[in-house]
Amino acid sequence: MLALIHPNSLATGTALAGMRAALRDEFTDLYVVNLRGDAYKSGEEFRREGDKLFGGGSRNGVQITVLVRNPREGLTGSGALRYAEVPEYSTLDQKFAWLAELGDVTSDQFETVPVNDRHDWVNLTDGTFEKLLPVCSTNKQERSAVAEHASGVKTNCDTYVYSFSRDDLIARIKALIDEYEDMRFFVEEGEITFRQATRNDNLKTIKWTATLKQALKANKEIIFDESRVREVLYRPFTKLWLYEDDRILSSVKTVSKMFPREESTNREAGGGARGILVSTGSNSTIF
Repeated sequence: MLALIHPNSLATGTALAGMRAALRDEFTDLYVVNLRGDAYKSGEEFRREGDKLFGGGSRNGVQITVLVRNPREGLTGSGALRYAEVPEYSTLDQKFAWLAELGDVTSDQFETVPVNDRHDWVNLTDGTFEKLLPVCSTNKQERSAVAEHASGVKTNCDTYVYSFSRDDLIARIKALIDEYEDMRFFVEEGEITFRQATRNDNLKTIKWTATLKQALKANKEIIFDESRVREVLYRPFTKLWLYEDDRILSSVKTVSKMFPREESTNREAGGGARGILVSTGSNSTIF
């Protein structure tokens, strides 16, 4: 038998599902007492946690876990889990009084937690949510409400490829491409090495992202194309201009297919492709 006092994230944390599964496999009986007190929460959720068990010296919620391995019972299935938690909003004195009333593991305040596929110990559901039609899915064989979806544009070089001013962006991109083409020529002619070409010693003009380095390795020529200057929604409510080129940007191909550029010979000021892209700079998804 083992008795432990530790943070209650073992019972509540989503990242510890594997640990919870392993414990039920290794022990025949588990008794869990959640004393709350998680100071990392905020607002009403924080108030429901009640007082901290160890005063200002601890911010984690506290849990008591008793693990029993009965040698007379074989480990043929998941161990029996019994769970009890202190009432919400409890003061420190109320928590100690409740713990004294709980007594030992034979208390009828323990509730048996059934085994579930997600290895949850608290906040159990009936599983119907998992059966709902997903909004989108990375599995092409699975039905979903939205067939096409993608992460927003990610550049890894925002300063060089975005601008509120279309003219400023064009000047900035032309400088970047000129610098890239100079380095490509010198590498191709053997005048400098790839490592020397991609040193970040000219950050005012160019940033050597992984994508741009791959383009240089493949000796890809980049020519400025005004039709690639597009108006975008940035994170996602600010309108900016973006130079859309998958040889420069880190992630844009999928979004570009969803919002294709309008090829036009009209290159008047303010012209070019005007289809709106959604550019997140994060891990948001667009549909």
